[in-house]
Amino acid sequence: MMKKQVSRGRKFLFFLLLDYIIYRFSRQKSNKINLSPKILAFSFLFISFLFISSFNFFLLAAEDKVSVLASSPLNLGAFAQIRYTAYSSEGIDSFSLRRVRLTMNATVLNNLNFRVQLEQTKSPNLVDAYLSYHPKSWVELRAGQFKIPFSYENLKSAAELDLINRSLVVESLCPGRDIGSQGRDIGAMVFLKASFFEAFFGLFNGSGINRLDNDKSKDKAYRLIISPWRSLRAVSYTHL
Repeated sequence: MMKKQVSRGRKFLFFLLLDYIIYRFSRQKSNKINLSPKILAFSFLFISFLFISSFNFFLLAAEDKVSVLASSPLNLGAFAQIRYTAYSSEGIDSFSLRRVRLTMNATVLNNLNFRVQLEQTKSPNLVDAYLSYHPKSWVELRAGQFKIPFSYENLKSAAELDLINRSLVVESLCPGRDIGSQGRDIGAMVFLKASFFEAFFGLFNGSGINRLDNDKSKDKAYRLIISPWRSLRAVSYTHL
């Protein structure tokens, strides 16, 4: 009984936070959406409450000698990439932070999960924010802000790259990266996966991250992966 109450409380607070963020974004007068300190503070309090409530629940379970495990844990992560730039003649050699990111993801309801990722190098910047629904094991519906399904290298996580920077071809030709949006956009996508193929069908604003659409048309993105042999498998969707 207590487990159900804690779970309901976490779900209620999640949707309360989501409603607050949507309200703040709708109040923006400019075309660019910014994360205010109030939203970040509210998010921090929300995460802290989830952690404390889960910890208290485990203590109560231990006192009652009942073994209980959280079925929907909130996963927090972070990584940073540091680089050194040296110039042969002119210019100042310098250390710099290429990426500093914080991530949060969890399963909200059955077959429904969310992911949020923030970039911290210059100022808090929303990178990823989306909901994913899995009605079946072979299909996923996604809506929010996420990577455009284009090329192998763009979809691979920055934490898994061999080098800090992506190739010049991807940086120049990948939709979203050519306008400094890190290969991401706001939209919706359908993902289908079978034993030997994967298919992506997406519809996006075309204006980049944290920006509303600036025209009446939408950008379309398609990606099809065929893997007839296990040794020729392409990038896995779980790494996006």
